[in-house]
Amino acid sequence: VSLSSGLYALEGPAIQQHEQRMEKLRKRIWSEPRLRALFEEREQLRAKVNELGLRDTPEVRQMQTRIQEITNLLSMQLGPLAPWETV
Repeated sequence: VSLSSGLYALEGPAIQQHEQRMEKLRKRIWSEPRLRALFEEREQLRAKVNELGLRDTPEVRQMQTRIQEITNLLSMQLGPLAPWETV
């Protein structure tokens, strides 16, 4: 489990608040099997898209669409989640 959260954009107390939020999300995701499965699927798709590069192919577009669908589902369950936030 990694935290890739774009902390470079945050300063001072905002970093600590963000890390606390990510820790709460991490605990919830790993304690709820459905959320965990969605998050794992999203991470697998993101890794595959990265392997394929940013080529504009139907396969890559389909994976990117699914990544966005999963992000939307997770956001509905967990509150706003930025596309770059991984838990």
